[in-house]
Amino acid sequence: MFQPHKCKLKMENKHLPSLSDLCLKSIYEKVKSYAEQMKDAESLEPPFKFKNPPFHSSRLEFKSYVFLPEYVSEKLITFLSTCGVLNDYTVSLFNQENTRIRHLKIPDASYLNYWSFGILKMHNLKELEIHKVHASFFYLVIESLNEWTLNNLEILNISSCSLVETYKMCSVLLNLTKLKNLKELDVSNTEFNFHNLDVIVEDLPNLESLNISHTRVDNITPLKKYTKRLKRLMMANLRLSYGNFASNVETYNDVLLNLTELRYLDISFERNNVPFDLLATSEQKYIFRIIESSDKLPNLISLDISGQEEINEALLVVFLRKHPNLKFLGLMSSDVCKSDIFSNPLNADYRPGLEVTGTGSLQQIILSMKLYEQRHIYIQKCLYNLYTFSERGNLGPRLDIIELVIKHMRSYRNELSIQIASTACLYNLTKCGWLENYKTDNISQILMSEVVELTLNAMELFPSCFQLQKNALLTLCNDSILQETKMDRFRCAKLVLNTFCQFNSEDTERLCVAISSVVASKISSKETTEIGSNRLYMNKLLTIVKQKLRNLTVDSTLGFALSTLWNLSDESPCTCSVFLIEGGMELFTKMLREYSNSESVLTKILGLLNNIAEVHTLRYSLMKKEIINSIRLLLHSHSIEISYFSAGVFAHLLSNDVNDWSVHGVSRHLVVQELETAILSWKQADKEMVAYRSFNPFLPLLRCYATYQAQLWAVWAIQHVLTAHAVRYYEMLTAEGICDVLEELACSPYTNILVRQRTVVILDQLKKDKKEKSFTWLRFISAQTPVSSEVDTRSKELKTIL
Repeated sequence: MFQPHKCKLKMENKHLPSLSDLCLKSIYEKVKSYAEQMKDAESLEPPFKFKNPPFHSSRLEFKSYVFLPEYVSEKLITFLSTCGVLNDYTVSLFNQENTRIRHLKIPDASYLNYWSFGILKMHNLKELEIHKVHASFFYLVIESLNEWTLNNLEILNISSCSLVETYKMCSVLLNLTKLKNLKELDVSNTEFNFHNLDVIVEDLPNLESLNISHTRVDNITPLKKYTKRLKRLMMANLRLSYGNFASNVETYNDVLLNLTELRYLDISFERNNVPFDLLATSEQKYIFRIIESSDKLPNLISLDISGQEEINEALLVVFLRKHPNLKFLGLMSSDVCKSDIFSNPLNADYRPGLEVTGTGSLQQIILSMKLYEQRHIYIQKCLYNLYTFSERGNLGPRLDIIELVIKHMRSYRNELSIQIASTACLYNLTKCGWLENYKTDNISQILMSEVVELTLNAMELFPSCFQLQKNALLTLCNDSILQETKMDRFRCAKLVLNTFCQFNSEDTERLCVAISSVVASKISSKETTEIGSNRLYMNKLLTIVKQKLRNLTVDSTLGFALSTLWNLSDESPCTCSVFLIEGGMELFTKMLREYSNSESVLTKILGLLNNIAEVHTLRYSLMKKEIINSIRLLLHSHSIEISYFSAGVFAHLLSNDVNDWSVHGVSRHLVVQELETAILSWKQADKEMVAYRSFNPFLPLLRCYATYQAQLWAVWAIQHVLTAHAVRYYEMLTAEGICDVLEELACSPYTNILVRQRTVVILDQLKKDKKEKSFTWLRFISAQTPVSSEVDTRSKELKTIL
């Protein structure tokens, strides 16, 4: 159990954009209003002449009166880079006349051309973080720094940059050695190697932090020169060379264990990235020495030994006792993370302030997902274990966990294993009833929109993966998501129906038709036409109906399949035509006979037949004796819904010219009388039987003075929906000219008294509602009108099939 209002307060600051981000977005969107386009791109003053022209022949500069302070300048250039719009056209905004930058962070430099790096010379930098620089331009990063920066730069992060153009490598290293004041260097995920390390260690005397993770460094002996200086060393996933096995293992351990000032040490590795050879065994022994040497590295605050599966718990306990200042311990992919010392407060060695990564508890998994964003294998294991925890169903409304999952879905969109695990987790995290309590919570609605978007992305990227498709369908088949969440329902419908056609599985078929029946009621007529006219979709839907008819089955799958057909054919003549081409009318004729006692099935069948009857050119398909007689019987049903929809079919057929009646053996006059009798017998229904997308199909009926019974059905229908939802339909009636037609009916001497009486009641009701309420906001409401008659019952049915 949980208290929704408390959870909401706890989470409300975590999922909204900061005021700073909103301001930066506003500046970016309006940047051209206080900037001007310059033609002289050469004024950026690149350090050298370049034979190729810039990508853009013009550039942007702020107007002379604009000046952005340091904080805003730094945030804005990072924001533009993150959005993928920092290029040689926009980078010129950040010249020394209009901006000031000391801490420069460019997450994505892949759009920067040769000319763009001239901007580095304009600022005196204390920190430079730049990623994804094109290999051809990387040497310019250091060469473009001015003299002040070369003498004062303290932090340099060139992670994930390409250094493969070796003929420039010497130039890069030479320039790096000029950074005499550098204290932090991050070259992770690059081609940085042992020889580079040897040079750097020799010429950077003030270096205190070094990250060589995921590099080509295979020997760490140069670090001996940093024995009394290095405070942070990150060397995850290094494949060290063990030529002389015993000697090198001893050497490497000595190097690490003698770094006496070390506070942070990461020697983790992802086991699946290491071949099953002697290398794995060597690294295990290498890690064992760190744990065994409990008297070494006394100043450690953080130690990551993730990837080691056979850590001795007793040795680890001793190590922890000797390192009371340790605040973080990485144990991912190690069973020891499940030890009692990390989870039981009653254990003598339990340390509440120690953060541990691993899969032993939900807290460990969450921390691991936050810290190992770039570690594909670890994230995959976290998600699989998170799924196990979420299966227990006691997580409650954990929006923070959902946010973590979708973050990794976005980062690893092309990794099938992560997408499968993520969609499975999202299903468990969103299936609980807590979503009902968040319908008006903007935070959760924004997050749920992201959940749907990423789920649809996964479906689109991996259409042939059955398990992923099933996971995605389970997540989407949630009434709160389908009804309340902002999403591209047209895209959703197409992807779901593609899955529906691809796999022959009862489970996925049931989920597909359930989702489609809801989504089809919330998209435009143009979109339903595009989907409904797809013969592959139509054939598959009718095949499902045939299968159920064969066994006279009445279940949720049949109900949702019929609802989908009904909603797709609404105001869509093209869909109705495809339905007829694919043999839908013959099938439904049999169903009228075989399901004569099933009210839920008959309602949906008649709903679709109404849609066909609305199309003048397709009414011939209904002019068959068997169909007409079946509907005549249903016209007198005790169920007002069945009688209502049966009457609707006849109202449209009878609105044709008398000579158009072509049903041999059935008197048109008799049908007209039966229609009037049925309508007059109805009492106002206590619930809304149907919702309308528009009232355009009613116009021919309201103007059919020759057969007033058609008019009578139309005005009864309008009065019915107004009684249930006056607010929803008022503007629709006005905009589509229905109110004007009703006024004509009320005043015309040709209007039948029964029609006039009901019309006057409708007009009085509309005038009364107009006086009492303001309808300025109704357009938004009417736009969300569902089409199916199952609006009130669909939620229960969705829960039932899950």
